[in-house]
Order: sequence, then structure tokens, then C-alpha cells
Amino acid sequence: MKDVLALKTQAMDLITSWGGSPRRCPSSSAVLGILSIMILIVNERKLEIGIRRAVGSRKRDIILQFLIESSIISLAGGTIGVFSGALLSVILLRVLKYPFALSLTGLVIAFGASVLVGILAGIYPSKKATQFEPVDIIRT
Repeated sequence: MKDVLALKTQAMDLITSWGGSPRRCPSSSAVLGILSIMILIVNERKLEIGIRRAVGSRKRDIILQFLIESSIISLAGGTIGVFSGALLSVILLRVLKYPFALSLTGLVIAFGASVLVGILAGIYPSKKATQFEPVDIIRT
């Protein structure tokens, strides 16, 4: 029995130590995906940004707008990921007849990480949006 427990402990240690690599890969691909989408959105909405700046909108307002947009995009992706992951886990663990427990803390951390990824991915495009000169944008 001690051998089984030792093997289980060794396997769990291995999974825990190697678990960080697969976790980082989706986060970095999510950041790159949201970053490219936000850069595209900023470039497509130059005229709107120029008009808003011309009528008195502050740079802080534009930064906040794009950070909120990127957070909503990542939150939507995080919601889909959490629900599909939970559903797949329930199905798989019922087929394999393993016990299943859903952690509320894990869900909160997943949603928080999703919003953090969105904010990180939205910083550069929102700063880029504030660097446009309203006169130059409206003139083109």
C-alpha cells in the first residue's frame, strides 16, 4: 500500500511541476490574439478616435474605452473556456467513473486571469490610440 501511495505522490508531483508549461501557452496565445484584434480595432476606428479627441475627449477616456473592450473580449473567451472545460470534465469523469468536484476558487481565478489577460493585451493598442493627432486623422 505504501508503494501505491508513493507512486501516486510522485505522479502528482510530476503533474504539478510540469503543469505550468501548458498553462502558459494558452495565456500567451490569448494575449497575442486579443492584442492583434485590438490593434485592428484601433486602426479601423481612427476616424472615431479623431472626432472624439477633437470634441474634447481626454486621452484617459480613450484608454479606458479600449481597455474595457479588450477585457470584455477576454471575459467572453474565458466564460466559453470555463464552461466548455467544466462540461468536458463532467462528461469525461462520468464516463471514467471518477469523482468530480468543481472549485469555486478555481472559477474565480480563471475569470480573474481572463480579465487580466484582456487588460494586458489592451494596454499597447489603447496607448497607440491616444497618439493619433485629431487634425491629421480628420484631414485624411
